[in-house]
Amino acid sequence: MNFVERSNRFGRHDRLLIEGQAYRVVSKVRRTFVLQLITDNFITDHFTSKTDAEINALFRNGRLKYDRDYFSKALGMLRQRHDDSDLSDLSDEDLRTITWKTEWCVRFNRSWIDKSAAWRPTKSLPDLERFIQSQKDSMDRWYLEKFGERRRPGRILRGRIRKETDYPSSSTLRLWLQLFRESGERMEAFRTSYSKCGNRKQIDPRTLHIVNRCVALYATSLKPRMRDIYEHVESELYRMNTDLPEKEHAYVSATAVRRRIHKIDPFITDVGREGPDRALRKYTPVGRGLSVTRPLQRVEIDDWEFDLHTLITASKHWKNLSSTKKRKVPRARCIATVAIDVASRCIVGFQLSRLAPSASGSKSALYSVMIDKSARARLTKCRSDWPMYGRPDYISTDGGPAFQGDFIDAVRLSGLNRVMPDMDPRMRGTIEAFFRLFKRLCRYFAGQSFANVVEKGDYPAEEMASMTFEQTYMAAVKFIVDSYHHRPHRGLEGATPYGEWQRLAEKYGVPQPPSSRQLFLAFGYTCDRHVDKHGIQCLTLSYNSKALAILHTKVGRRRLKIYVDPHDLGSILVIVPPEFRNDPALKIEMDGDCLLVPCVDNVGQGVSFEEHVRGRREVLDLAKAEEAAGRPFRLGAHRDLFEAGERARRDAGLDEFGTTQKQFEALAAAFDQKERAAFSAPQYANSPQPQGKDAGEFVAKMPRRKQKPKPEAARPQPEQSHFSAPIQNGANEKPKPFSGSINLYEDEE
Repeated sequence: MNFVERSNRFGRHDRLLIEGQAYRVVSKVRRTFVLQLITDNFITDHFTSKTDAEINALFRNGRLKYDRDYFSKALGMLRQRHDDSDLSDLSDEDLRTITWKTEWCVRFNRSWIDKSAAWRPTKSLPDLERFIQSQKDSMDRWYLEKFGERRRPGRILRGRIRKETDYPSSSTLRLWLQLFRESGERMEAFRTSYSKCGNRKQIDPRTLHIVNRCVALYATSLKPRMRDIYEHVESELYRMNTDLPEKEHAYVSATAVRRRIHKIDPFITDVGREGPDRALRKYTPVGRGLSVTRPLQRVEIDDWEFDLHTLITASKHWKNLSSTKKRKVPRARCIATVAIDVASRCIVGFQLSRLAPSASGSKSALYSVMIDKSARARLTKCRSDWPMYGRPDYISTDGGPAFQGDFIDAVRLSGLNRVMPDMDPRMRGTIEAFFRLFKRLCRYFAGQSFANVVEKGDYPAEEMASMTFEQTYMAAVKFIVDSYHHRPHRGLEGATPYGEWQRLAEKYGVPQPPSSRQLFLAFGYTCDRHVDKHGIQCLTLSYNSKALAILHTKVGRRRLKIYVDPHDLGSILVIVPPEFRNDPALKIEMDGDCLLVPCVDNVGQGVSFEEHVRGRREVLDLAKAEEAAGRPFRLGAHRDLFEAGERARRDAGLDEFGTTQKQFEALAAAFDQKERAAFSAPQYANSPQPQGKDAGEFVAKMPRRKQKPKPEAARPQPEQSHFSAPIQNGANEKPKPFSGSINLYEDEE
C-alpha cells in the first residue's frame, strides 16, 4: 500500500526542539521547512531544512518536541521582564495591546527618574501631554518594528481630528500609571475587565428564580413565543403577590424577560426547539472535508434501494407472456451497492441485487472494485470504457448488517483498511451525494416509486413497472459509464469524473489490485475434493495441470481443500498439504502454499457460477427437448430391431420361451404359496387346547443348510380363491418343506 507522508504545518512563533536544540520555522517551500537556530534565546544566522518525511520520522522516534506559540513576541517580552503575569488565555491582539501600554508606562518611569535629562516630566496633565507628544512617533516606530504592523488609528469623535494612531490622552496615561504602580509594575494590571460592565442586578432577587424557571421553557419542544413566556412569568408573580402587601409586590418588565431569553445559547435553543439532529446540521462547521488527492486513497461503499419497481423475470420470457400472466409477475425494488472513489468521484464498484442488503452483495461490490470492468461496459454496449479498478487504501462503510460477517473477512483477507466514521450518513457525504444524482435514472422509466407517499400520490407504481431486472442492471451500468462519468461535477470545479481519474492516475499512479491468490482467499468458496488422473472435478467442470498431476502421485485419493471463485470458474486454487510444500517439483508452480489450476480446455474461463448454473439448466432443458423430439425415432428403431430378432429366432428353430416347463411349474407353485400367505385369513381351532400342552400343531420342519435334498416334482394344488381358507393338512399327512422366499432354478432354501 502506498503511503503519503503527513504534511505538517507550524506557526511563526512555534518552537521545534530537535535533540535539545531549539529552532523556529521561517518558511515552508512545498514539503520542506526552513528552520532557524535559536541559542540561549538569541536568534542566530544558522539555517537548516527538514522535509515532512524527516519531521514525521523525528516525531515517531521521540527526537522532536513541539511547543506552540513559544516564540510569541508579546509573551517573549513578558519573560524578559521577569513578569509572572498569567496572560496565556488572552488573544494575540490583547497581548500586543498590553505590551504597548506597558511600554508607555516604562518609558515615562524612566524619564521621570532620569536625573541627567534636561527636562523631567511629572504626573500633571500638562507634563503628561508634553511627554505624549514627544514619544508618540517613537512609540509608533517601536510597535511597527516589534510586531510588523502599525497601531490602529484612534476613535472617531465628532468635531475632532482623528488620531493617526490610538496613543493615549494625558488623563488616560495617568490612569495607566496608577494601575501599573498598584499592581507592582506587572502587566496583569492592563487585563481588560469588559465582562464586569453593566448592572446585572436589574431584576428583583425575589423574582429571579421565577424568571429563570420560566425562561428555561423557551428552549423546549413546545416552541412557546416570547410573549407566552412573559405571560407565564406574570401569572407566577401574580400568585406570589397575592400573599404580600401591596407595597412589597414584585414586578418585572417584558424587556428584562426578553433580554434573559436572548442570553440563552442559540445552539441550546435550537436543540430544545428543533431537535438535536437539525441543530447539528445547522451548527456543524463545514470545511474542506477530507484531504484526498490520489486515486483509490479513500473509497466509500453503501447500498441504496431503487426508486423504481422492477419485474422479477427474464427479458426473453417477458415478451412471450400474455397480458394476464404479465400482471401476475412479481415486482420488487432492487438494491444497488455502490463504491465511489472520493478523489475523482468515479464509481469503482457496482452490484445490483433482487434481495435485501446482505454481506454477499457487499462482497460482490468490493470485488468489482479490484477487477477490470471493461467487459461489463462492452456487455451493456457502453460507448466509454470503465478502467477504474485497483486496491483501495481505505474503504469507508457504516456498521450495518450488510457490512458484517463475510464482508469483514473479505476486507481482512484482501489486505484493506476499513474505517467506520459514524453511523451518520453525512460522514460519508460523497456516496450520499451520488445517490441523489442516481435517482435521475429512475425518472427515465415507468414504475417510479418516488421518495414518499405524498410525492407518489395516486400513481400506481407497481402496476406501471416496465423494466426487468436484466434491463435495470444494463441501464444502471450505462448511466454510470456514459452519463455520470462524463458529466461536469461541482465537487471537481466543473471537471468530469472520468477526466479527473485520468489526470490523477497520470500524476500519482493507481495501486495494483490484489493477486489472484488473495482474491481467491478473500472472495472464493471453499470445499474438499478428491484428485485423480483426470484432475479435480467441481461443478461438472474438470481442472488439471502438470503440477496437479505431480501432486496426485504424492497424495493419491486424499481429499484436498480447494477455493472456487464464484465470479470466474476459469481456475481453482488448491491448498497443498504442509508436508509437500517444500517439494522442488511443486515449489516452482506454487503461489505461497497454493496451486492455481486452470479449467480443462478453458471451458469455465470468464464464466461466473450463476451463468454456469443457468447454462447447465438450459443444457438439461435442451436435452429433455431433444429426447422428446427423438422419442418416435428411438422407439421405432427399437421395434424394428426387436421384430428382426424374432424373425431370426423363428428361422433358426429356437424355443419361443426363455424357461422350461419344469421351471415354470416351480415358479407357479412358489407364487401360489406367496398368495396364500398374503391374502388368506387365519384359521382357529374348534376347541381350546388342554392346559399343559404346547399350543398349535407341528406343520413343517426346516431342513439343515448343509444337506442338499433332491428336488421333487411340484405337486399340483387344488384351485382356490385368493380369499378362501387354506387346505388343512391331515393328521397322517407328511409335513411339506416350507419356504419364506421364492427360489428359482432349484436353488437352496
